[in-house]
Formats: sequence, C-alpha cells, structure tokens
Amino acid sequence: MKYIEAMVDEQIKKWEQEHHGGWNPTPEGCGPASKPVIAITPRFGCGSRVVSDLLHRRTGYEIYGFKLIDKVAESMHARRRLIDCLDQRDRSYILNLVDGALSGRHVDRADYIRGLMEVVSVFVQEGGCILLGRGAPFLVPQDAGIRVLLTASPKTRIKNLMEFYSISAEEAETRMVQSDLEREEFSKMYYGKDPWDPAHYDMAINMDRITPETAAGSILQALERLRCEKKAHRLHAMEGDVINLVNRQVEKWERETHHERVAMWGEAPDETAPPNAQHAPVVAFSPQFCSGSRYVADELHTRLGYEIFGYKIIDKVAEDMHLSPRIIDHLDHRARSAIQTFIDRFVSQQPVNPHQYFISLAKMIRALVMRGGVILIGRGSTFLVEEGEGLRIRMIASMERRLENMKTFYKIEGKPAEENLLKGDKQRAEFIEQYYHTNVDDICQFDMVFNMDRLMPCAVADAVRRALEPLMF
Repeated sequence: MKYIEAMVDEQIKKWEQEHHGGWNPTPEGCGPASKPVIAITPRFGCGSRVVSDLLHRRTGYEIYGFKLIDKVAESMHARRRLIDCLDQRDRSYILNLVDGALSGRHVDRADYIRGLMEVVSVFVQEGGCILLGRGAPFLVPQDAGIRVLLTASPKTRIKNLMEFYSISAEEAETRMVQSDLEREEFSKMYYGKDPWDPAHYDMAINMDRITPETAAGSILQALERLRCEKKAHRLHAMEGDVINLVNRQVEKWERETHHERVAMWGEAPDETAPPNAQHAPVVAFSPQFCSGSRYVADELHTRLGYEIFGYKIIDKVAEDMHLSPRIIDHLDHRARSAIQTFIDRFVSQQPVNPHQYFISLAKMIRALVMRGGVILIGRGSTFLVEEGEGLRIRMIASMERRLENMKTFYKIEGKPAEENLLKGDKQRAEFIEQYYHTNVDDICQFDMVFNMDRLMPCAVADAVRRALEPLMF
C-alpha cells in the first residue's frame, strides 16, 4: 500500500500547487474547476489504454485505472488523505452525494462501494485527472468534466486482446464476454445504470474506424468547448431553396474538378482525369428526433464550408426527376458504375426488393458521398458511408432536452410534443429497420455518438472536425 499512498500524496501536492479554490458544484458554488476531469468507461479490448496514454501526454493528467481506484478505495489511510484535502463544504458535498447514491438500496460490500464512491468523487471534485472504469462517469456533475464511452465491435476487441495478451481467439472471446458481464453487473448493482447505454455519456467513440490519436484529439476538442456559449445559428435551407442548394453544390464540385485538372493534367479532358481522384470526406448524421443535429450541422457548415442536406432535402432531390440527375450525372462513368455496383450488391442482400424510392434515395446519397464535402442528415445516410469516406455520427438527447427543442423549433409543448417525439422515433426506427435491416440504437453502427444534454453544438462540431482530419487529403 506504500505505493498507493505515495501516489495519493503526489496527486494532493499537485492539486495544492494548482490551488483551485473550494469549488462546489451546486448552483450556489463558486464556478467550475479550472481543470475538468476525463471519465471513461471502456469496453475490454477496445484500446482505451492507448487513448488514455495519449490524453495523459497531451494534458499531463494522471491516469487512475479501475485497479488503482480499487486500491485507493480499500486503503483507509489513502482515502482519508484524499477527503481531508477538501475544505468542509466540499467534504459535506461528497458525503451527501454518496449517501444519496446509496440511500434506500441494499448493496453487497457496502463499505467498499462507499469508499469507492468517496474516492472517485474526490478525484472528480478536484479535477485534472483521467479516470478509467468503476462507474466514474456516473459521478461527474454538470461542467465538472467529460464522460466518455469507448467501444468497438467484438471482432476488433478480440483481435486486440489476442495481440496484447498473446492468446487464442477462443480465450480472447471468453475473456471479453466475461469482462462485459462483470462490468455490466457492477454498474447495474451499484449505480443502477447500463454502462453500454450512450445516453449516460457526453460522447461515445467506436474504435473500429477511429484511431486512438483521433479519439484523444476529439475528446480534448469537446472538453475545451464543453462550456462554450451557443452561437447564433443560420437558418437552414427550406424546401423552396432546394434547387439553389443543388446548384451551389454542383458548381462547387465543378470548380474543384477544374482546379484538380489544372493542377494535375493541365486542363485534361474528362476521360484522362485521374481514376481515383480523392475528395473531401462527408459527415453523415443519424439523429434522434429534435436532438439538435441542425445546430451541430450549422456549426460544421461554418467551419468546413460544407453544404447541408437534411432528410427533407434528400427526399426531395431523390424524388425530383430533374434534380437527382444533376447530382448523379456530375460523376464520371467510373463513379456512376461504382454506385450501380454498390446498389446492386446492397439490394441483393435484402430479403425483399426495396421500393424504387429507396433505390433512388440510395443512389443519390452514394453520389453525394462519393463526390464528398457535404453534411448529410438522416435517411440512413450513415449506413451508406464506407470506411475512409467520412464519419458516421449518432446524435441523442434525453426526452426532457428534446421536448425543450420541440418547443423552440416547432412551438409545440406538453402532451402533443411528447407524442410527436415518440412518433418521430418510431418512424425513424422503422425506416432503418425496413430498408437497412439494422437497429438504429446499435452504437457499433457509428463512429461517434454524442449526447446533447450537456455538450454544446460548438463542442461537438470541434470534436467532429478533429476526427475528420485523418480523412482529409
């Protein structure tokens, strides 16, 4: 235990040097700590250690993994040293927080869980550290830091575990399943929460396509802007502006193509253009109804200059016999052939032939994806973005936040607003199930998931822009 106590003493000295002042996260408090905490719930084998090491190098924050947190919680002396470093007001806050969490509930190992919650709460209160596991994100209050879920598909996690531990695929899968079960049971028993539900976090990152460097950069971008003020947002294009939007986008592509030819071929004709010309990546959103995706899209439009294609505009372009060809015909014959191949492969995998509407929709979305440099919202566009072509983003928010947005956007409140939200959720889920045969709430279908309850649109936009950088040419 000497190592643990020395580590605790070192952390306390660091806090004393930083001299936060007595922060109380209640409305009557003095304001947020100068150094927020980064609290991460990782799935075993997703690569969280590499991400946390990168965060440590970039911030100087110490890393407290679940084993260290356990040892500190079990050491009465170390625990007391941590709590004693707080002033009386903050000690009362911690004890009240723990009492409230455990009130009216019978838990096994009550002394341990009380110690655990006290220790994690002190780290959160003082800030400036990285906490891995043990339900740390569930103890982070508003503006005290960022709560992150790191996940990956079983295939990726098994591969990582095989390489890290030099074990067989069978043993890796056994360890993975056992770890998932233990972590889920722990969170549900002591916090009453499902640890894999992205609604409990500010952001969730799928490490299948996102590198550790990109994940760390996006977390820090979101953290820096966690408390930024809302900016004025431009009004989105109404349906009457669809023709102008398509014309602007096609003209933009034509200018880009012209510059590519001049730079590479000296005004070469179409047939001699480079066969694999690289284009800007897309950002595709799959938002919960009224979660605030439009605000984020507007922020990205400002930062990237990308045009926004919302689901109503996507529908209108797909259905319009004049507008859809303007998008698709702008591609050269190789790209058009690639789209047809993609659609043929997609349709062949369906149990029944999709409606002609969906085939037109998918062709149009694929054309936008292949030409690049656009923001797509809804209509399953995330499921039509292949690896390397852009980011697939899921946007969620609590019912309360979405009801507030419904009131702001549509001037609807009360029971009608709630009914509209539930209807919108049902229709979107059914659309995805009908045409893509997947569950829209499966976070492994996306690269990143953002919870808009505590993140501002500017924070999400900065995190997305950072994640796009490796895909830029």
